[in-house]
Amino acid sequence: MRRSYKWIAFAVCFALILLLGVEVVPLADRAIVVGLAIDGDEEGFTVAAQILVPSDDDSKSSGYIISEARSETLSGALTKISEQSNLIVAMSHCNLVILGKGVIDGNAYGALDYLVRNAYLSENALLLASEGSAADILSSKTAYSETSSFYIQRALMEFGYYNDRTVRTVKDFLVSHFSYNSGNWLPIVTRREAQSEQNPGDSGGGTESPSGSGERQYVFDFSRTAVFRDGSYVFTLDERGTAGLAYVNSRIEEGSLTVKDEVTGDVYNYFIVTSRANKKFDPDAMSAETKVKMELILKEVLSASVAYGPEDVEPDDGNVARIKESVESDIEAAFEECRAYGVDIFDLYGGFYGKGGAEWRDNDSKNYLARTRFVVDVEITFH
Repeated sequence: MRRSYKWIAFAVCFALILLLGVEVVPLADRAIVVGLAIDGDEEGFTVAAQILVPSDDDSKSSGYIISEARSETLSGALTKISEQSNLIVAMSHCNLVILGKGVIDGNAYGALDYLVRNAYLSENALLLASEGSAADILSSKTAYSETSSFYIQRALMEFGYYNDRTVRTVKDFLVSHFSYNSGNWLPIVTRREAQSEQNPGDSGGGTESPSGSGERQYVFDFSRTAVFRDGSYVFTLDERGTAGLAYVNSRIEEGSLTVKDEVTGDVYNYFIVTSRANKKFDPDAMSAETKVKMELILKEVLSASVAYGPEDVEPDDGNVARIKESVESDIEAAFEECRAYGVDIFDLYGGFYGKGGAEWRDNDSKNYLARTRFVVDVEITFH
């Protein structure tokens, strides 16, 4: 009987939908945003949206425009973009958000909270920080793609599991914001001109766009990381710190690692097949151990004295020690710098609390970050 009631209720709801209709906004009336840049200051926000423009020719790819507006609030800026374009701003396809310096120095969480709750932004959208203007990054002409948003997405999603960058989504940032001490981070995106051999008579230093418009083209770098606490920027991790953060908090499936024998001058380059970290916590001893397991392939050796062949798959003990030292020092550098600023970048509190429970929280958690003995162990296998 209950099942029949459910079917009757379903049929009634379905009939009401058919009778009343569902308002659907045609695609032609929507501004399809694929990338968003948010800059801010004390007076409000400047929002730049990268909006797809469909091509009338099926043989050509879609183009885009950058629509920019300023208002005291994010909602006001997005409304102005709708008014400028005479289209309804649609955020459902926006997979990239860049926060400018003015936003990360202020309340980054507040801006994201509005977008997720009110503008239908996906929590899986990639999130980055910019040291300067976020709009400048979004509007940059890229050397390898027509759209900067798609280029950055590919760099982080398809090649984001390298050891020289980290990847964060809006959801990752929001979740970490509500951790015990709000320790958080975002990859910093910077741009540089794509260099090429200049044509005769070309006095410029970069690569011109294929259209011949003379606009400079750029490539992007993600090798540094902005560290946050309580939703605001604290400091920047350099390339070594970023690698250390990636070794612990990411599963690395590709990448490159280079070490040098200071005595002979030989240089060894390895391909990272996989690298993953496991953490162990001892709340009684205030010890946190991170064990990194790496699988490597020896790819290249630069040596003036020794010839290496395909059979030299596994290096000697001295080279293994150099690899371990390189990885361990990167991780320790990231941890110590974050500890100096009071940022629990590896969520030690969560690990200690998970093992020690309320007793540890109530009796031993005071000043836990400064008291922690942080241990790193690297285990290496070769293919």
